[in-house]
Amino acid sequence: MDSRKEQLLITVLKISGIFEAYSKIYLKFLNILRQKYPNISKEKVDLILKEYSLDNLNKDIIKIYDEIFTVEDLNSIIQFYTTSVGQKIRGREVLEKLDKIQINWVIEFEKQFWEISKQKHEK
Repeated sequence: MDSRKEQLLITVLKISGIFEAYSKIYLKFLNILRQKYPNISKEKVDLILKEYSLDNLNKDIIKIYDEIFTVEDLNSIIQFYTTSVGQKIRGREVLEKLDKIQINWVIEFEKQFWEISKQKHEK
């Protein structure tokens, strides 16, 4: 892919919130794994993170968008995000509500897993 298209892809992924969303998910998942596997040394975690870094995840996301969107598509997406509707999609109100949904889902998932694990131990 040429550098012009790569820059457009990065711009789209930033202004659309895709990079930010996946970054949050990545960091939350990483924290969960660190809590679940506290006995793994920092050195071993660092080795894993060399391959499974946020930067590498972003590169994979860029590849997917590169396969799907043309330069013209990317320019149209960028134009959309400069409109009032496009800015509203990325606005604080929407993002805060999406974060609340995510937190509620995680809490409810955990409750379900906890209940099932308790039932298993009670039998």
